[in-house]
Amino acid sequence: MEPHTKLRSLVGQTDIYLLDQILKGRYTSTDKILDAGCGPGRNMCWFIANGIAVYGNDQSEQAINHAKHIYTELPEDRLSIAPVNNLPYPDCFFDHVLSIAVLHFAVTEDDYLGMVKEMVRVLKPGGTFFLRMTTAIGNEPQGESLGSGVYRIPDGSTRFLLTDGLLNETMVKFGLVYEEPFKAVNVNNVRVMCAALFKKL
Repeated sequence: MEPHTKLRSLVGQTDIYLLDQILKGRYTSTDKILDAGCGPGRNMCWFIANGIAVYGNDQSEQAINHAKHIYTELPEDRLSIAPVNNLPYPDCFFDHVLSIAVLHFAVTEDDYLGMVKEMVRVLKPGGTFFLRMTTAIGNEPQGESLGSGVYRIPDGSTRFLLTDGLLNETMVKFGLVYEEPFKAVNVNNVRVMCAALFKKL
């Protein structure tokens, strides 16, 4: 087996910034993790392989059915068809919440804030909120403004962009502080992707 194939069998298609958190020992065997807006579950692979209680939800029935087909060992209640702004979990249920390439599909600031509110609601105090999305921080917004924080970016897709002001509002409104420095990466002047890790107070 080629070295890269062996690595892929261990971590699948896990987001590289999430992999960074895994390698730092962020997640332990006693934790409960939520992958909010999990799609077909590409970021759940390592957690499942290591016996960590990971849950996933997505509004797409097709995506959840695909995840169930891949991860047949998961208990039935671990995968749910539900939008991020209406999560089927009790308050303060998870030790960590992941939001990877989800919030940039918000259609307004209120839509974005509603999704963040729900994810923070189900997160325990002291737990972490891991965020990956498109941002205007560190770079002027690329493309055409469509209003309400949404842009048509150079590749033709539409994305909601996180701004400095909205980031500050998010942290104050929902009691979040940085657990690690905020990072933003310019992808060939097409979009800027951020990686942020917050702790809930």
